[in-house]
Amino acid sequence: MPKVNHFNNPLKLANGHASSSTTLVAQALPDASTIPLQAHEVSHQKQAPILLFLVKDSENAIKQIWVNAKEVNNLTIGERIIVNFDDNITAYGQAQGLLVGYCGSLATDCNLFPICFERWSGPLGMPKKYVEDCFETRLKVSESDAYSYCNASISKGWATHRQRLWNEYFDPAKSKNDILSNDPSGISKDQWASFVSYRLKPSTMKHCRRKKETQRIQKMLEGTLTALTDCIISEDGGVAEEFDTLVSPQPEPTGVENDPVSPVEIRGSSTDNNTNHQSAA
Repeated sequence: MPKVNHFNNPLKLANGHASSSTTLVAQALPDASTIPLQAHEVSHQKQAPILLFLVKDSENAIKQIWVNAKEVNNLTIGERIIVNFDDNITAYGQAQGLLVGYCGSLATDCNLFPICFERWSGPLGMPKKYVEDCFETRLKVSESDAYSYCNASISKGWATHRQRLWNEYFDPAKSKNDILSNDPSGISKDQWASFVSYRLKPSTMKHCRRKKETQRIQKMLEGTLTALTDCIISEDGGVAEEFDTLVSPQPEPTGVENDPVSPVEIRGSSTDNNTNHQSAA
């Protein structure tokens, strides 16, 4: 049976103030059917989409509330949404989706995480202070596993957001000045200028071309392997039997001396296992 952790209030900011201190503790989750609904919250049937969540308030009392995903930041100060984690520290359930969605919204907030840094971590990456401030005010946790889970979700969303921006606004037919002048809404000109300068660096462009070629080869090899597998596993088994005959060892004829057969050397090509999103900027 998976263990249950409470990820307290990962989603709360009300009127610009952070909620009370939060922790990630292992304890039995109360049966939702035994927890009464608040009277003013039963009107959810007339609204959609609204989901039911277990929430712990500032006095550690647990209740059920109906929350629209768009109203998460309107929770009362001190209320903390509970997120369940399994033994592998993987969130699950409806609150998991809410947590992932919220981490995604944080990742695309250029005021919290500017796009001008070359990567998420490292000497040229996002300053640790930016991440620490976010976890202090938006995602308070006390366990390293929960921190890693949320940090990975945000960093992936940040990289994806930056790649999407570049795919949308980059035009090889335009000059650098033209691209700079077409800055996206909500992103400062300084951030955009730094980001464009990084993406147009010869080293960055070379890295992107190499990664794109690697992905093309990987996709081609996957297609070839799929086609070969479909061919071998035929309905009548004819091809499979022929293939089995080729690779199966054959008995040596009686009275005939054969030279030792050297094993077949199988060479595999290795490629860089890069992610689809550029994490360095």
